[in-house]
Amino acid sequence: MSETFDLCDYAVAFIDLLGQKSAMPSRHLHDLTNEAVQEIKGSVGRIIGTQQLFKNFYEGHIGGTSLFASLPKEMQDSLPDLAPGELKWQPFSDGMMVYIPLGKDMTPSPANSLFSLLCACGMLCLTGLAASSPLRIGIDVAWAIEYRPGELYGSALAHAYELESNIAEWPRVVVGKGLLDYLSWYVDSDDGSLTARYRSAMATTCLTFLARDEKQQEFLDYAGPEFAHITKGPQSNAIHQSALSFATSEFSHWKSLGNSKLASRYEMLISYLRSRGVVEES
Repeated sequence: MSETFDLCDYAVAFIDLLGQKSAMPSRHLHDLTNEAVQEIKGSVGRIIGTQQLFKNFYEGHIGGTSLFASLPKEMQDSLPDLAPGELKWQPFSDGMMVYIPLGKDMTPSPANSLFSLLCACGMLCLTGLAASSPLRIGIDVAWAIEYRPGELYGSALAHAYELESNIAEWPRVVVGKGLLDYLSWYVDSDDGSLTARYRSAMATTCLTFLARDEKQQEFLDYAGPEFAHITKGPQSNAIHQSALSFATSEFSHWKSLGNSKLASRYEMLISYLRSRGVVEES
């Protein structure tokens, strides 16, 4: 074990791909290799596809990338917050954990990193619904330690996991107090300098992505107008409609099986999407 550790605050997103238990093959695979491969494609393929999709979304929403690359070296050194965001990975089984170190001088562009993290998580959750691959995500900020490259331990991970597994309930992205405090601090610490103004503006944008449910829990409003304004693509309406169609189908499916727990979760998802003006195609 290394004698030095990256001990500081981290932003952590705990991402869980739902429904993998039912998609997983039985205890033993088929004797014929080709048929065994077909058995696991439905589960392993979804995991690989989800991980790659998140990377694509994150990289597609990194703030300031092209601008920063075009600046002279001396300007890059004086405006580090315009640098591309940074992200680390720890994949596991049917999900993954992504995290950003927020310690002093560890991430030159923490505001860009948090912005890109929220954009990627929201888009992943929304497109996952449209593709019949629902996800739950918890994001929070707290202390943690990267005791080996790619291996994180600490309160940030514990809080993110708690949000995903016990608070989120239906397929959505819930955020914790630690992240809210960080974003609010960036907003309030605008001292007029270019760096502070940039961080404040990015944090303010991040806060506009959030909504609060009836339990006063903050979550990423991925079907809301502010998020759509930033991430909107040519297929956005179709994605929202497909997400609602999937949610309605899952609600009917679990209700018919007498599984009131899962039926109620998809009922909450339907209610949320419809509250944002999403309607199924006629």
